[in-house]
Amino acid sequence: EGLAIHKKTLKEKSCEVEIQNRHKSGAIFPSLLVSSILHDSYGEKIGVMGISRDITELKKTNKALKESREYAKNLIDSSIDMIIAVDSNRMITEFNQAAEKTFGYHREDVLGKSIDILYSNPQKGDIAHKTTINEGSFIQEVLNKRQNGEVFPSILSASVLKNEQGEVMGVMGFSRDI
Repeated sequence: EGLAIHKKTLKEKSCEVEIQNRHKSGAIFPSLLVSSILHDSYGEKIGVMGISRDITELKKTNKALKESREYAKNLIDSSIDMIIAVDSNRMITEFNQAAEKTFGYHREDVLGKSIDILYSNPQKGDIAHKTTINEGSFIQEVLNKRQNGEVFPSILSASVLKNEQGEVMGVMGFSRDI
């Protein structure tokens, strides 16, 4: 493995690869190896230098983050209420299974599209969005539109989504077909 990394570094001028290292105790641990070519003062290649960093904790953190995201996705999808999130431009960023069943759209078909496709009157949807942003929440009956064009009433409860700095990232809505 070391020779292959050496050759790759010489060919590409630098290399970043995950490897397995052995601790002096004999334990194996994951490492990130970054290597680059060493040159002398004349610019001639004189060798390869590598720096290796133990990434055990990083891998554990990434695994926990992935499990947390999967858990959140399962929670959202198991809800009997429609859960739809939009960004600050009113583009759909989340669309759960209840929303798929109610509206008749597949999640992949609506992500990145305007929420207006789900309202019978897009201007009222824009008002609901602006009210949520300005007041922090919104609860009201709205008229939605299924993929087949059928209009139906739902009760919408929406709230603002903020990032860690408190900046508005979008709106999350919970709806139920009434």
